[in-house]
Amino acid sequence: MWIIYLFVAILYAGYVLLAVPTAALCGAIVYTVLLPGQVLDALVLVLARRPDGLAVPQRQVRQPRHPEPARLTYFYGQAAVDRANVSDVAIDRASNGWHRGAELAGRALDTQREDLWFTAPLGAGYAIGMTAGYLSGSALALMVWAIYVGVTWLCTLAVRGSARVLCGADTLALRLRHIRMICPTCYERVPYPAYRCRGTGCGRLHRDIRPGPYGLVRRTCECAAQLPTLLLLGTSRRLDAVCPHRGCGRPLAHRPGEAPEVVLPFFGATGAGKTRLLFGLVTALRELARRPGRSAEFADSDTARRLGDAAERLASGEVAATVTELPKGYTLRLGVGGRRWLVHLFDAAGERFYRSDRTQELQYLGKARTFVLVIDPLSVDSLWLRIPPVRRGQLTPFRSTAPSPELAYQSTQDQITAMGIDLADAHLAVVFSRFDLLGGAELADPTGDAECDLGGDVVERWAAESLGLGNLVRSARHEFGEVAFFRTAAVMNNGQVHESVLALIHWILRAERVAFESAGVGST
Repeated sequence: MWIIYLFVAILYAGYVLLAVPTAALCGAIVYTVLLPGQVLDALVLVLARRPDGLAVPQRQVRQPRHPEPARLTYFYGQAAVDRANVSDVAIDRASNGWHRGAELAGRALDTQREDLWFTAPLGAGYAIGMTAGYLSGSALALMVWAIYVGVTWLCTLAVRGSARVLCGADTLALRLRHIRMICPTCYERVPYPAYRCRGTGCGRLHRDIRPGPYGLVRRTCECAAQLPTLLLLGTSRRLDAVCPHRGCGRPLAHRPGEAPEVVLPFFGATGAGKTRLLFGLVTALRELARRPGRSAEFADSDTARRLGDAAERLASGEVAATVTELPKGYTLRLGVGGRRWLVHLFDAAGERFYRSDRTQELQYLGKARTFVLVIDPLSVDSLWLRIPPVRRGQLTPFRSTAPSPELAYQSTQDQITAMGIDLADAHLAVVFSRFDLLGGAELADPTGDAECDLGGDVVERWAAESLGLGNLVRSARHEFGEVAFFRTAAVMNNGQVHESVLALIHWILRAERVAFESAGVGST
């Protein structure tokens, strides 16, 4: 009988020796493959399929500090949420797999089973293999997870780095092209315009459209419309620009960012002829634009409405006085070949140049590098008293009765300096208006010699010696880096602006490095 028992024991031992490693191998293979497979399955579920029964991620997309009405791009929030969600799903499935394996091994090792002799080796082997497989599978799963995390982080860094590079390239392009934008309404510098979506019935305002959380070269508005993000890609032509400053928000219809911008303020006493001179400059620029290769157009509808009939008003003499409210700039777009410039012309009422508190409101002065001081020579007593009484009676309707031009000049100069402008790098044109009304006696210097030069040293000497404005002349020469003196007549002769205005235009454009100069126009 003992031989039978021995034979059975040998057979059972053989069974155990075969069942345990076989079950262990099966358990090891299953879990070695199962765990990385569950990570891959979690990736498919979260990134591709997204079934309705998928667990809601605990982590939510973090909104930027200054949210925009646009859809966040994947690598600015959703990628991190998906990483957390993939991790949660994979860990949950791996945990369930461990519990199912442990439950299976536990049933095989249940001492209440009648066939425990048969299942115990299988359960023990499976438990051993499952543990080993779980360790090796975890290592493989971590490798798969690390590859996924590494790829997403590299993509995130690449996308966010690209956004910074594109922003830097856009900013660098603006600087290389000497483009510094300004709002002609609030006078503030515009680092980058805000834009309204042109989607049907949308009009949402995007305050910062540059590459970033909402897109690199394009962003998607909440209305699903696509918006370009770079001025380099023609953003200003495709969208409606708006001043980004919250106290303003006015439209920037002149398409900022396309061309360098020139700020040209006119200042002087009340009735000095600033508005008339401005109309003359605009008319002369449009005359010059008739030549091949040049263009001068109104950059927005408001400028077109206010200056569209400048030539006719000059010819008729019907130039209204400037209102005392803060002025909105006139904007012209000049072009030569493929080059473009935007010129903002500001004309404030003379009353604003007598008191520093009112001059301080003209913040556009701090954005300019070339200034035009307009002086009515008839308002200077030393000249006025030399004019014969009969002639004075004829000129009285044209004479400005404002205080001395030196007061307007000094108040404005002080304010420009207070705004941080280095006058040593600034340009000043001192313009004496109403040249068409002055005769030989009025143009004569104290020695009696009459000279009709339109600009240059003759006019400077005439201003200092004949008009008695020596202090103003010396101060201008001392403070400003470049000063030029002109006598102008903002009138129309045979349908064309007086040549004196062309000389002034030439000097201004040269000072601002605008290559719109007219051949044949003399310089001062």
